[in-house]
Amino acid sequence: MFGQPKEDMRVADYVLGLMDTEETTFFEREMRQDPALAARVADWRERIARMDDAEPETPHAQMRRRIEDGLRRRGDNVIALPTAFRERTEARPELSGWPIVGAACFAVGILFGGFCVWLLFV
Repeated sequence: MFGQPKEDMRVADYVLGLMDTEETTFFEREMRQDPALAARVADWRERIARMDDAEPETPHAQMRRRIEDGLRRRGDNVIALPTAFRERTEARPELSGWPIVGAACFAVGILFGGFCVWLLFV
């Protein structure tokens, strides 16, 4: 809607139901007095109705089979990964659980120690 007149933005807000009750009441009163504004509202409603009637795009059958094959699980709830990805993930250290708790405790200890030293010299 970039570059459209401000009036079209108001009409779109009204048609999409984005106005609060006070704005809606004022807009409807204005629409009863201005036939051009009422025509714009009708045009916007028609545009929205056409968008609702459009069929959603679905992938071709072959594409769907490829997607399903890629998502199909093998073994006990484990997805088989390509070998290049498997090597990279196995080389990474475990960053969850107890090592993280230990690192957090270490960081808190360092901060607390620094705070205590700062209190001694202040």
